[in-house]
Amino acid sequence: MTQVRNINFYLICSLSFCLPLFQHLTPLIAILVWVSSLFFKNNYAAVLKNKTVISLLIFHVLYCLGMIYTDNNQQGLFNLQVKLSLLLFPFVLIPILEFDREKTRTVFSFFIYGCLTACAICFLLATYRYIEEKWLISQHLYNLNYGINFFLSSRLSYFMHPSYFAMYLAFSIILLIYSKELGLYFSNRVLNLLLITFSITVFFLASKAGIIIYFLIAVFYFIKNKKTKLALVFFGIIVALFFILFAIAPEFANKFRGVAKAVTEKNVESNATESSSARVLVWQSAVEVISSHPFWGTGTGDSQEELQKIYEKKGYTGVLEKKLNLHNQFLETFVTIGIPGLMALLLILYFGISFFYANKNYAGIFLILIISINFLFESMLETQAGTLFFAFWLIVLLYSKSSNSIDEQKLSL
Repeated sequence: MTQVRNINFYLICSLSFCLPLFQHLTPLIAILVWVSSLFFKNNYAAVLKNKTVISLLIFHVLYCLGMIYTDNNQQGLFNLQVKLSLLLFPFVLIPILEFDREKTRTVFSFFIYGCLTACAICFLLATYRYIEEKWLISQHLYNLNYGINFFLSSRLSYFMHPSYFAMYLAFSIILLIYSKELGLYFSNRVLNLLLITFSITVFFLASKAGIIIYFLIAVFYFIKNKKTKLALVFFGIIVALFFILFAIAPEFANKFRGVAKAVTEKNVESNATESSSARVLVWQSAVEVISSHPFWGTGTGDSQEELQKIYEKKGYTGVLEKKLNLHNQFLETFVTIGIPGLMALLLILYFGISFFYANKNYAGIFLILIISINFLFESMLETQAGTLFFAFWLIVLLYSKSSNSIDEQKLSL
C-alpha cells in the first residue's frame, strides 16, 4: 500500500511538472493518478461538502445539459472534452487530502521547475531561430527579418498561447513570493534568479493581461515587504525594459498601440484583426447573441456558429475570417449556457476566494484573482491550457495542508 501511495504522489508531481510543458501527457497521467488512488480509501464525502467543488461540478453539468438543445453535437462533445478536468480533478486529486506539508511543497516545486524548464526551452529555441535566420539572410536564402521578434509573444511561447504561459508564470511568482509560508526552501540567490527569469519572460510574452497581473503582484509584494527603495529600482528597470522593447520590437509596440487605438476610437473598423480592436467587435456581437438567447444560451456546441452569423451580418470580416471566440470567459459562458452557467462560474470564484480568505491561503486568493483577470481577456476554459491550469491548482489548493491552507476537518465552509 505504501508503494502505491508513493507512485500516486510522484504521478501528481509529474502532472504538476507537465502542465507548462507537455499538456498532451496530462490526460494520461491524470488517468494513472486516478487508477492508483483506487487502491486506498478516499474521503469523497468531505470533498462533496465543499461549496467550491459543488459549484465546479454544477458548472460542468450545465454544459452537459446544454447538449440537449445544441445543434452542433460534434462541437458540443469537443467542448465537454476540453472541460472534463473540471469534473474529474476533484476526484482524481483526492489523495492530496492526505498529503503532509512536505509532499504538498514538492508538488508546488515541480510546477515551478516545469515553468523554469519551459522558459529555458523557449529562449533556446528563439535563439536558435534568430541565429538561423541571420545565417539564411547572409546566404541570400531568406528575405524576411523577424530579428528580436523571435523573442516575443507567440514566437517565444513554444508550448502554448502567450497569455496562458504568462498566467502560469504569474502563479509561479506567487508561489515564490509565499515560498516560506508554503514551505518552499530556496536560497535568496536562487529565489531572486527565479523571480527575475519569470518576470522578464512575462514581459517578453507581451501578454497585456499578464503584464497587468504582474504589476499588481509586484505592487502587492513591495507593499507587503515595505521595500520602498527596492520598489523604485525595480519599477525603474521595468519601465526601462518596456520602453526599450517598445522602441526596438515592432510587434511589442503594435500590441500596445492597438490597446490605445481600441480605447480612443469611437468606431472600430469592421475589418479589424488586431487583438484589442477585435475584442471590441466580438464583445459587441456577444450582446446580440445573448439578446436572442437570454436565459439558457445557444447550447454547448452552437456559440461559435451563432457568433459567426453576427460577424457576417455586421460585416466584421476580420474576426469572421479568423473565427474568433469571445476572448472573455464570462461572456463565453453566458452566450453558451446562459444565466445559470454564468451564475455557476461566478459562484466558483466567489466560494473559492471566500474559502481561501477564511483559511488565510494567500496563494489561493491570488490564484482566483489571476484567473478572474484572465477570464476578462481570454476564453480560458475553452482551451486545455486554461482548463487544466484552473482545475488542477484550484483543487490542489483546496485540498492541501500547507501552513496557509486547510486541514481535512475544515474542508467544508
